Order: sequence, then C-alpha cells, then structure tokens
Amino acid sequence: MNDSFSLYVLLSHPGVSPAVARHLIQLLGSAEAVLCERDQTEKPPHGVKNSLWNRLKNPIARKKAKKEWGEIEKNGVRYLDYRNQDFPHLLNHIPDSPLLLFYRGETFPRSEKILSVVGTRKPTKDALVFTKDIIEAIKPINPIIVSGLAEGVDAAAHKAALEAGLQTYACLAHGVNQCYPFFHKKLKAHIENKGDFNRALSGFSVAPWIFSSAQQNYRWPFSCNCSRCHSTKRWSHGYWTIGF
Repeated sequence: MNDSFSLYVLLSHPGVSPAVARHLIQLLGSAEAVLCERDQTEKPPHGVKNSLWNRLKNPIARKKAKKEWGEIEKNGVRYLDYRNQDFPHLLNHIPDSPLLLFYRGETFPRSEKILSVVGTRKPTKDALVFTKDIIEAIKPINPIIVSGLAEGVDAAAHKAALEAGLQTYACLAHGVNQCYPFFHKKLKAHIENKGDFNRALSGFSVAPWIFSSAQQNYRWPFSCNCSRCHSTKRWSHGYWTIGF
C-alpha cells in the first residue's frame, strides 16, 4: 500500500492532527503500520491514549478518505509527504506543519533565495508599484517568489515575478483544481506553467515579506487551511513589514 495514501487516511480521522500522526508513525514505523495495528488490536501502544486509539477505527472516515484519494489520482494532482526528500525542509521544523502537500507544476526547489510575499487585498497604487519595483530590483539574484494568488499584493507579486522571468509559486487556501478569486484563472495557468501550486505558505522561506498590512507589528500568525491541518502555527524565522 502507498504509505502516503495511508497517511491521508490516518489524518482523515477526527482528532488526528499532523503532530499526532507524526507521533504515531514514529512509534509504529509507518502510517500503514498504524492502521494495521489498530485493526488488529483494541489495546493502544504504550504512550497512546485509549480515546485516540478508539477514534482510529472509523469506517466512515476511511471510506471518505479513500474516495477523496481516488479523486486526487483521477485529476492528476501530484503530492509530497513530509518524509520525501523534495518536501520543503523548513516545514519539517514546525511541529504541527502539514504532512502532505498537493500541487501542480514543478516540485518546490531547494534554494535559500526564496521570498514569501503576503499583503493586503486592497493595496494602494503606490503599494502595487512598489511591489513590482522590489521584485524587479532583486531580479539579479534570481530569487523564487512565493505568494498566495489572492487579490491585491499577492497577485501583483506573482505578476511581477513572471514579468521578470523569475520562478513563482502559489500557496493556496483551497484545492489545486480550484481558483479563487475566479478572475485569476489566467494568472493561475501562467504560474502553473512556470512554477507550482500547493497549499501551505508557512515554512517556504526564511524571510517572509508582510506587505501593506493594516495591522501594526504584524508577526504573521499563519492559519493553514490544508485539508488535514487544523491548527494555527506561528513562524519565527524572521519577517519584513512594509506598509503604505
């Protein structure tokens, strides 16, 4: 059995967060081993609570996960789990980070020259110009630009990167087959051809740029909307804040 599929099934059970799944896999060796052990015994392994162990035999959750995985394969959506060498290594420094990433386009490269851009959906004209100017200015070092495809600063960052001939990656708060806002379909297609789409922004770069945020002293509490991640993570590698 594909252990990434087993991981997806494991994470589909209510109450199984990424941190819990990681712990269970460390105890038993693989996600498949966790599911098999649960099917074979009612007694939990040492260090696992009875209440959690009881939740792991949920036929409805397993059936739903199997159906969803079939759709993932049917639609040609690619994926990485946290044990894969191509998985963004910074994400594994966050205890409750997502354990599965779904994407289209190219695998996220290993590079230290990565800038994550997060900004308001209603920027001023000066903010949009400044976003483009900054990305144009750093073009000589050939950075990778990561943002969220949202309206406003995010879209401006992706467009500026494409115009500068740079790689750009979009981290989405929804499935890779969807597009929100809908009028970014063309931009999404351009990014997919030259970069990547996946569903986790935190942990992709060592210096996120929080741009044109209305909140002062914003330290980016990032709420991950990945299908199997239900927690809020606080990322502390560093940040830039610029506002207009």
